[in-house]
Amino acid sequence: SCGQLAAGDVVIAISNSGETAELKATVLAVKNNGCKVIAVTGGANSWLARESRWALLWRHMLPSNWES
Repeated sequence: SCGQLAAGDVVIAISNSGETAELKATVLAVKNNGCKVIAVTGGANSWLARESRWALLWRHMLPSNWES
């Protein structure tokens, strides 16, 4: 919850689309607490990528049983 965050904390937000209403509300609350946001998203031009301090982008996800 945002009540456990302090200014200067870093929050990682993960969303494929980066566009959901719940995500937007959460990220705005986190930022209003003075936290920095790192995005992990599939949308380079998504709302989440634009609102985050840093964005990590992926093209696709590997299956959970994938081995190197």
